[in-house]
Formats: sequence, structure tokens, C-alpha cells
Amino acid sequence: LALPALLPGALVALHYLVTCGDCAYCARGTEQFCVRGAMLGKHRDGGYAEYIAVPARNCVPLPAEIPFEQGAIMMCSSATSFHALRKAGLQPGERVAVLGAGGLGMSAIQLARACGALEVYAVDINAGKLALAERLGASPVDASRTDPVAEIRRRTGGRGVDVALEVIGLPVTMQQAVQSLAIFGRAVLVGITNRPIQIDTYHD
Repeated sequence: LALPALLPGALVALHYLVTCGDCAYCARGTEQFCVRGAMLGKHRDGGYAEYIAVPARNCVPLPAEIPFEQGAIMMCSSATSFHALRKAGLQPGERVAVLGAGGLGMSAIQLARACGALEVYAVDINAGKLALAERLGASPVDASRTDPVAEIRRRTGGRGVDVALEVIGLPVTMQQAVQSLAIFGRAVLVGITNRPIQIDTYHD
């Protein structure tokens, strides 16, 4: 795809993953698997740097009506959550559980609602995050006070959710995401972990 011309002084948001653009993964649109991929602010200069150099393909022109703050979020947490919901095949009228109410989780909650989710359950152990999730339209589930799988099943009449997103990266929450699913439910494990994962069947 041809990129729009980038002129000096143009407002842009930066895709946070700088890839080679030449490997087989990049060529077929799966650049997240590029073996030379480097994240801005983690693997190469970025974050709070005053100036950085990135390939032109990482620059997304920012419309005047979108402030920098929203543009920055869209390039990472919002894009990741949107991709996860697309991978899950979320349909209007379905129920969603979001395990983890941090940056990714808050984006996922808002996007799920915008995509027509009937109900969104936000699972976390932080009361402040759960309060914000509720203000954004989610039904909070405090995992520090209750078994989130049992609570989600109770609230759904034993059915479970159609889509569960795990955005923390812990084996226990990955297992809870799968155990929260209804028949034909889909779990997307967004969080990254280097710990072994064992998924057990849920028993009431």
C-alpha cells in the first residue's frame, strides 16, 4: 500500500514496533513475528526521547481532530486490543470478559462496547481500576474477593462468556479466561508469559 506523503512538520503517531519490512513475516502482514522487530522505548530509542528516527512506514498521519494523547494510545494499547477482539471474532450481542483492567484492558472494554458487546466483565484485583472500568461501561469483578470464573458464570446464569481476553500474562488468569467461556466461546491470550500454562477444566 502506498503511504501518504510525509511532509516536514506533519503531525504523526508512531507504530511502536519497528520491523525490517523485508522478511517473510513482514511481507505477508504478520510483522509482529519479525525476528528483527524492535519496540520503541524498549529495544531502541523512544518513549521520552526528544528526537528519534523511524522508518516512514511507522508514521501514521494524525488527523487534526485527534489529539496527541489519544493518538499515542491508539498506536499501542488500542490497536492491540482491537486486534485481539478481531481475532476473537466478537459479534454484536455477545458477552465479553476482560481479565486485567490496565491500559490494554481499558481499551478492550471501550472497544468491545463500541463493537456491540451485550455485556463486558472487567476482572482485576485493584479497586480503583475496577471503578474506572465500571465508568467505562463494564461490570466489575473483583478477583481479590471472589473466584472470577464462578462469579462470571453466576452472572451469566451458568452460561459463561462468548469472548475472553487475557491481557495480564499470568498462567492463572489465562486459565481463568478459558474456564470463563461459554460453549463455542473464544479466548485470546494477549498477555506474555514465560511460565508454563496448564488449562484445567472448570468445575462448579
